[in-house]
Amino acid sequence: MKLVQRWLLAALRHRRFFSLAELNQAIFDLLPAFNQRPFKRQPGSNRQSLFVAVAQPALQPLPAHSYEHADWRFKVRVRSDYLVEYDNHHYSVPSRLLQQQVDVRATGQIVEVFYNHLSVSSHARQFVSGISVQPEHRPSNHQYYADSQPAALLTWEERVGPALLRHLHYHFTERTVVANGRKARQRLAQGSPPAWRCPTGGGLCLRADYQDLRIEKSAIHLARAT
Repeated sequence: MKLVQRWLLAALRHRRFFSLAELNQAIFDLLPAFNQRPFKRQPGSNRQSLFVAVAQPALQPLPAHSYEHADWRFKVRVRSDYLVEYDNHHYSVPSRLLQQQVDVRATGQIVEVFYNHLSVSSHARQFVSGISVQPEHRPSNHQYYADSQPAALLTWEERVGPALLRHLHYHFTERTVVANGRKARQRLAQGSPPAWRCPTGGGLCLRADYQDLRIEKSAIHLARAT
């Protein structure tokens, strides 16, 4: 590289160019003369003849697809919900990899997860906060992922009331970590006794009815406080 650079600079040092295309054309015109200059230590041969005899037969076809830059994240820990995070989006992996360390490769279109150098998961890359789950990654006796999807949570919120819908919609649209929305929903939905005394008096009402009422009132209170 140093030889061809010096040779071209010397040959073009007195010329003036007014565009990059003009300079490239001048270089292209000089290259055959440089490649055909005989070697001092190998009489009778030059760069052109050596390329034809040695390098050209070893050339391989170009790849079917052009090179695409990839960003790698190594030793990423699989979370307890079988998700790995890349660029504020969460992607699923097979449930058998719970708490294992994996490598994540991301291009402009694909996020691929590797375990022990083998590809175990591939997703279309998403550029917004959220969760991408492939159904085959769910364990047969575990429906955790289905319950973790934002669509399922929004269905639950619509049943409870408009205040809760507005409150948890914030978690899925404005927070940088969408998983917090799922955790907030689970905290609200868990931990209640099987039955409660109805606030209007008399008898027991179903847990779901009273619990939904309490959650909706709490969401109204949060909206007023913020």
